[in-house]
Amino acid sequence: MWAEVLEECLKQAGLAPVSWTNYLYLTVGGTLSNGGISGQAFKLGPQISNVLQLEVRWVRAFYDSFRTFTEDQELLVSMPELVEYVEGFVVLDEQSLHSSSIAFPAQVNFSPDFDGGRKVYYCIEFAVHDFQQQQGGSPADHVVELVSARLSYLKPHVYSVEVSYFDFLNRVRMEEESLRSRGLWDVPHPWLNVFVPKHGVERFKDLLMDTISPGEFEGPILVYPLLTDRWDGNTSAVVPSSPDGVMYIFSVLRSTDPARCDSACVQGIMEQHRRLADEACRDGGSIGAKQYLARQQSPAHWRDHFGSRWDRFVSRKARFDPMHVLGPGQGIFPRTDSVASSM
Repeated sequence: MWAEVLEECLKQAGLAPVSWTNYLYLTVGGTLSNGGISGQAFKLGPQISNVLQLEVRWVRAFYDSFRTFTEDQELLVSMPELVEYVEGFVVLDEQSLHSSSIAFPAQVNFSPDFDGGRKVYYCIEFAVHDFQQQQGGSPADHVVELVSARLSYLKPHVYSVEVSYFDFLNRVRMEEESLRSRGLWDVPHPWLNVFVPKHGVERFKDLLMDTISPGEFEGPILVYPLLTDRWDGNTSAVVPSSPDGVMYIFSVLRSTDPARCDSACVQGIMEQHRRLADEACRDGGSIGAKQYLARQQSPAHWRDHFGSRWDRFVSRKARFDPMHVLGPGQGIFPRTDSVASSM
């Protein structure tokens, strides 16, 4: 598990990798085989592309405009010499505001008017590492002030707190424990992760919000930018074409309450996600998105997903796994009869 790697690194040497996934209780091989992303990926690339003793200054700022929210996120990722981590999320209602604050160890005096569920808000979070002091750079507090002064958040709603490097990286564990305490961890989690090029973010956000009823939604909706040139084009990971080099990850990380959402309800959510993804990823459509950690419906859908990179992918599969032993559950390549009969 990545959490164990982090604990041992910090225990033995006070050092650790610098690019992580948000949730650390995943296997090392599992995330490396898919890339591994979080708000650090804009600067360092995915986990597979990438160690420092430090504390972290963790900052959150709130917005009522999606456009301003994304513009400020792009401003932050343009300052990699100052900012180490950038993410953001949608604040649907009081419950989502509370849930998102579980791991953030500072008092947040933000009490917005959700207008009966008709209005949503947004939150940017970014982090500055205190190792800059050791390298002769600006103290973290000064960096936070410098960066925050350039943002157009809802005044005065910016909040900052210093936490240990371990606690910052392990923040999702606290959210997991909260869900476990409410019986919402070992339940179906119909998730959707989509890479959206910059030009399509407004359109995709509107499509997504049309599928969500705030009072019935449980879980975070993450939205943050990534830079396409940090992704190695020699891997099988597929990212959308984005002329300006910026794409957004939309992660709909839903939990379903069995008392309110039975199997038919879960299937309905998954079908809703499929329709949303189909529209967003439609060849020739106005959005031009690509699914991350996709589960396509058929080999033909996989071919559409890979696009111009399909032939290279097929060639590599034929060279390195001609019997189709690896990854049959994804439905990209059916197993040959001889392999299936020997299993």
